[in-house]
Amino acid sequence: MSWILLTIISAITGSLTILLQKVLLKNERSNPFAFGFIFQLLVAFLFFSYVVVTKTFEFPDLSSVWVNIVLIFLGVVSVDYNRSKWKINKGHIFAFLGAMLFGLAFTNDAYIIGKYRSISSYMAFAFLLPSIGIILLSPKSIKKVKYYFSFKTIGKLLLAGIFYSLSAITIFTAYKNGGQASIIAPIQRTSVILTVVLSYVYLNERKKVGNKIIGMVLTVVGALLLI
Repeated sequence: MSWILLTIISAITGSLTILLQKVLLKNERSNPFAFGFIFQLLVAFLFFSYVVVTKTFEFPDLSSVWVNIVLIFLGVVSVDYNRSKWKINKGHIFAFLGAMLFGLAFTNDAYIIGKYRSISSYMAFAFLLPSIGIILLSPKSIKKVKYYFSFKTIGKLLLAGIFYSLSAITIFTAYKNGGQASIIAPIQRTSVILTVVLSYVYLNERKKVGNKIIGMVLTVVGALLLI
C-alpha cells in the first residue's frame, strides 16, 4: 500500500478519534487527566495484544525511547492543562506548545521506528509509559477513571482507542514505506478538515464557520503543495 494512501487513512481515523474524544470530554464528570491516562493505556493494551497474537513482539531499546516518552507526556499535559478547571486563560499558548511537542515526538518516532521491525512493539511502550507519567502528575484523577467504564462511555472509549491505534500504525507504516516525515505529518494534519465537518454535523459546533472554511481551504492547499 502506498505511503500517501496510508497517510490518508491515518488522517481519517485520526479525525474520528478526535470527534470521539470531544464527545467523551464534553461531560461534566469527565476529567482530562483521567482520560489521558486511560486512553493512552488502552492504546498501549491494543498494541501489546496485537504483537502477542501475531508473535511479533520486539523489546525496544528504551534508551532511545525516553525522549519521545517525555515529548508525548508534555504534549498531552499541555493540551489537557488547557481543558482542565485550573486553566489560566492562555489556551492558545498551550495549544501551540502541545502541537509543537507532538510534532517533535513524531519526528523522534520516525527516526526510532526505522530501527525496528515491529512498529507495534515500539508504539505499545510509547503509549504505556506516558500514561503512567500522566497519572503520577495528578494522582487524584485516578478516582475519575471509573466514569469511562460506564455503559454509556465504554463503547466510545474503545472505538476511539481502535481508531487512534489505526491512525498511529498507518502513519508510521507510511514512513517505513518510503514517505518523508516532513511531508507525512502535515498531510496527516488535514484530518482537521474532516474533524470540522463532523463536529459541525454531530456536535453542533456552528461558531465561526467562515473562519473554519478558510482554514480548511488553506490546509488543503498546503497539503497539495507538499505532495
